Amino acid sequence: QASISSLARLGRGCVALAGVAVGARATIGDNVILLQGAIVSHDCRVGDHACIASGACLSGGVEVAADSYIGANASVRGGVKIGSRSLVGIGSVVLKDVPENTVVAGNPARVLRRVMP
Repeated sequence: QASISSLARLGRGCVALAGVAVGARATIGDNVILLQGAIVSHDCRVGDHACIASGACLSGGVEVAADSYIGANASVRGGVKIGSRSLVGIGSVVLKDVPENTVVAGNPARVLRRVMP
């Protein structure tokens, strides 16, 4: 069972699996997958076709652009922006903005490579 704030907005085709928590004023785009135990805190924005993997935590005000992937058990600091078509590796701790088309991983997360759009 998921816990979705009545003040959150979920787009068409969005899937929220067991244990997901979505906070107040969060906006989830179309066709987003929120896997088991993912947390999307207050005022977050998740773009279309993104995936937030199991146990990942988006602190308040995080923006995840379209077509991005946040790996399992990753943590993203409040107010950080993840660019479109980017990937955050498993267990990463993201403290700074991630440009579009970028793969980051580690604690703290560092750029591993740029990917072609």
